[in-house]
Amino acid sequence: MHSFQIIILAILATRMHLHLWRADRRIRGRPA
Repeated sequence: MHSFQIIILAILATRMHLHLWRADRRIRGRPA
């Protein structure tokens, strides 16, 4: 794999992780 592909995958993985984390907090009713 090329370095730019690794960077893109890392960014996508981070964004998805943050999205799921925020959704989990919202579902549990915890304040942001």
